[in-house]
Amino acid sequence: MKKIILASLVVFAGIISCRNGDVKKNESDSSTTIVYNKKDSVKGAIQSHELRQFTTDDCNQLLNRLFQTSSFESAFEKSNLVVSVDEVADSIVAIKVESKQGQNLTVGWMSLDLRRKELTDITKDPDAPVILRYDKKMLDSLLAGCNFKSTE
Repeated sequence: MKKIILASLVVFAGIISCRNGDVKKNESDSSTTIVYNKKDSVKGAIQSHELRQFTTDDCNQLLNRLFQTSSFESAFEKSNLVVSVDEVADSIVAIKVESKQGQNLTVGWMSLDLRRKELTDITKDPDAPVILRYDKKMLDSLLAGCNFKSTE
C-alpha cells in the first residue's frame, strides 16, 4: 500500500513540474508570441525562453552589456562609455565607443565578426586588432534576437 501511495505522489509531482514554463502562440495572431519565464525547480533560477526578435533598444542594451563584459581597455572608466553600431558590412559590425559624459567623444572602435564570433579592439591599429575576451552567452543572445543591417 505504501508503494502505491509513493508511486502516485511521484507521478503527481512529475505532472505538476512539467506544467511550469510553457511557451504558447496566440492562434488568432501568428505574429504575437507569449513568452513565459520558466523556473528551474532544481536550481531555483529563472530562465527566459525568448522566441522573438528584440527591439532596437533591446539590441543596443545587449550590445552595451557585451561591451561591459569585454576586456576592452581605455583611459576612460568603462562605466562611463557607451557603444553603438556605426556600420555593418557583410558579417562585420563596426562599433563606436563613446563617452557618455560631455559631447559624446569617440574614444575607441571595435569590430565584431558575427561569423567567427570574434570581438576585437581596432582603436590603435585596424590592421593589428587586439582580440577581446567577452561573455559568450551575451553574444549568443545578441545573435539569436538581433538583426544587424547596414546603416547606410
